[in-house]
Amino acid sequence: MVRKKINFNSKWGNTENLANMIPSIGVGMAELIKNAYDADAEIVTVELNGAFHSNNDKCSLTISDDGHGMTEEELEHWFTVGDSKNKQIGERVSKKGRLRTGGKGIGRFACKKIAQTVTLVTKAKNHPTYSVEIDWDEHDDSANIEDVDFYYEENADAYSGFFPTEDKSGTYLILKKFRDEMTGNELQKLHRNIHTLINPFSEIDDFTIDLRVPKDKKRWESIGTRDLTKFAQYSFTANIDAMGNNVEWKFENSHPWSKNKLKKNGSWETKDLLSANQRCSIRSTKIWIYYLSRTSQLKRDYKMAKTGEISGDDLDKICGFKLYRGKHRIYPYGEVGGGKASESGDWLSLTSSRNSDNVKWFGHNQLIAAAEVDPTSNPDIKDMANRTGLQDNIHKQQLIELLRAIVTKMKTDLCNPIPSKLPEWLKAPDFYYDISTLAEVGEEVCLIPTCKTSMPTTWSINPNLPKGIELDKKTGEISGKTKQHIETTKFTVLGKNEIGKHKFNLYIQINKKPEKNNDDNSTDKVGAESELEPKKPEGVVILDDPTTEYKISIRDILHNAKSKLDNLNQATSKQDIERILNNVRDEINKMLDKL
Repeated sequence: MVRKKINFNSKWGNTENLANMIPSIGVGMAELIKNAYDADAEIVTVELNGAFHSNNDKCSLTISDDGHGMTEEELEHWFTVGDSKNKQIGERVSKKGRLRTGGKGIGRFACKKIAQTVTLVTKAKNHPTYSVEIDWDEHDDSANIEDVDFYYEENADAYSGFFPTEDKSGTYLILKKFRDEMTGNELQKLHRNIHTLINPFSEIDDFTIDLRVPKDKKRWESIGTRDLTKFAQYSFTANIDAMGNNVEWKFENSHPWSKNKLKKNGSWETKDLLSANQRCSIRSTKIWIYYLSRTSQLKRDYKMAKTGEISGDDLDKICGFKLYRGKHRIYPYGEVGGGKASESGDWLSLTSSRNSDNVKWFGHNQLIAAAEVDPTSNPDIKDMANRTGLQDNIHKQQLIELLRAIVTKMKTDLCNPIPSKLPEWLKAPDFYYDISTLAEVGEEVCLIPTCKTSMPTTWSINPNLPKGIELDKKTGEISGKTKQHIETTKFTVLGKNEIGKHKFNLYIQINKKPEKNNDDNSTDKVGAESELEPKKPEGVVILDDPTTEYKISIRDILHNAKSKLDNLNQATSKQDIERILNNVRDEINKMLDKL
C-alpha cells in the first residue's frame, strides 16, 4: 500500500465568502473595534471625515487604537485564515483580564467588506513598526490562497509619526476605495452599531470609542441609548443569580400620569417563570428594561440638549431588546428599522405577542432593553460565526423563554394599568361657583369652588370684595359677613397652578335689611299679615301652620329658591342654566321635606 499526503486547499475567491459572513458595514466596523478591545486598547478612534466623498474611490476611514499592537510573529499569524489565537488556552483572557471576544478569525475580513484596500500599520512596545498594504481585488479569485503573496515593511518612513517613541504601541487600519457609498442613513446605522457594541448600561471604564464625523453629520453622535432612558415611564433592572434560581429585581414607576409613583424591589423564582419541569441553566445574567410611551403628549418631552425633540423615527432606531455576551453585542438582536423589527431583530417575538394581547405584552419598539449574559457562567450561549445571532440549542431557547416571562410579568404585575390619556387632575384648572349670590347685610356668605380638573394653588379676585367678605387665597373659598350694601356686581375669580389657569365670573348682591314694622297702635288687623308670617310669593301657597318657626323656615327656603332663579339672567351657557335649576330643585325638595 502506498500512502500519499494530501492537504485541503482554498482559493483566493473564498475570502469573498468570508467577508460576506459579516452582514453589514456596521457589524464589520464593530468586529474591527472588538479586535482592538481584545488587544487591551483603552481608546479606539474611528475617523470618518474622509468617508463621505461622492466618489467611492476617494472615500477613506481610519480605525486606530492604543492596544498592545503586533510583533512580527503576530503579524504573520494575522494572515492565517480561519484561526485566532484567542481560541488557544491561556490566550482567552487578555493581560488586562478582559475576556477576549474573538475566536473565529474572520474579523479581519471586515476590511474587505468595507473597502477595496486596507493598510495595516502596527507596533508592539519596544518593537519595530510594521506596515502592509492589501488590495483585495488585485488577485485572481481562482488563485490558490497560499500563492497570493503580500509584503510588509519595517519602520517605513511614511508611518514614522504614528508611534513617535519606542514605548508606544497600537494598530492603525486605513481603509480606502469604499465598496458602497457612505450615506447619512448608513452613518446612522454605523453609529448605532458602534455605540451599542458595548453595553450602554454596563460600560467598561477603561475602553472608549471615539467616533469622529464631519460637523454636518454630528446629530446622531449626540443621541445616546442611555441618555434616552431618563425619559422612561417605567424602569426595571434585574439579576439572575449565579445558581440560576432567582431573579432579583428593582422597579420604578415614574409615569407622570400615575398617582402611584413608587420604587420597589423583589425576587422571582426562575422555576415559576419557566414551563414545567425545567431547571434553569441561565446564570449570572443582568437585565435592563425601560418603557417609553409613544403617546404624543408624553413623546414631546423626549428632548436632548444638542438635538432637540426626539422623533418617532429616532426612537424606532434606538429601541429594541439587545443581547450582550459579556460586554459585547450579539447581532442582530434588538435591531429595529422603520418602526418594525425584523424577525431576528425582535428575537423575543414581543411585537407579535402584543398584537395578540396588549394587556400582557410590551411591543419591541416600546422598550429600550438589554440582557448581558456572563460568558464564563454560560459557556453554551455562543454567537454564530456569521454574526447572525446565537447558536441554536436548548440554552438559547431557555434564555428566550425566561426573558419573555420577565417582560410580561413586569407589565402585568408592576406596570398595569398604564394610563392612556392625561388624567383630569393633571389638566389646567377648571372650576365654578354658584353663578350668583344674593344676601342681606350681616348675613353669612359662603361660596366654595367646585374643581373639575386640577386644583389651583393660588387664588385672586377682581374687584375687591366688600369689607367683611374675604377670598381664601389657598382654597378659593369666599366667606364672611358685611355691613356694606352693594348692587349686583360681577367679580372675576382667577385660579392658577403650575399647569395653567382659569377665570370664572360670579355675581354678588348684598341687600339692605328690611325695616321691621313696630306700630302697635294699628287697629286694622283684618287681612293683614302678622310680623312673623312670610309674604306669599305669587303662585305659591304656603300651608297654614301654627308655629312661627315653621313659617320662617319655609320663607327662607322660598327666598333662597327665588334668589337662585334670579341667577338665570346672568347665565351664559346651557351648563349654567342646568346648574341653577338643579340648585332651585334642591331648595324645593327642602321645602317638601318640611311638609
